[in-house]
Amino acid sequence: MNKYFIFFLLVSLTGCVAVKVAPESSSTAVSESAGVKKNLTNVRQLTQGMIRQGVEEIMGEYTAIGFKANDEVPGTYETITLKNPYREEVLAVGDKQYEVIYYLSSIQLADGLVADDELTPVVFENGQMIGKGQDFLFKLKAGM
Repeated sequence: MNKYFIFFLLVSLTGCVAVKVAPESSSTAVSESAGVKKNLTNVRQLTQGMIRQGVEEIMGEYTAIGFKANDEVPGTYETITLKNPYREEVLAVGDKQYEVIYYLSSIQLADGLVADDELTPVVFENGQMIGKGQDFLFKLKAGM
């Protein structure tokens, strides 16, 4: 009897759960063909010796960072994206110059700001990638 009561209770409670899913449309969905890629997994695909164009192809043109309500179509959402790379700089160490491009790779705090610890630097020398990551950049600045 107890088993039937628990089963009946579980079945009746699942009827109280409702999920609203908006149909996918061009205004609510952004595909990888639009250049939006998931950065955390793509950063791992970058390898030493790649040229910048190859890095940009892997990383995509935009990074999806979340969703917001679509005011024009109630009940649907729009993808919030940032342009890739997020930031670029030229770094001089001794008599050498390096090109450093930064990609948003994580969100530590959803405060609307992008901090350095949320970016992954990718370092190029003479057009070829020589390393990536905060540790690599720190060692490079220290003169390795």
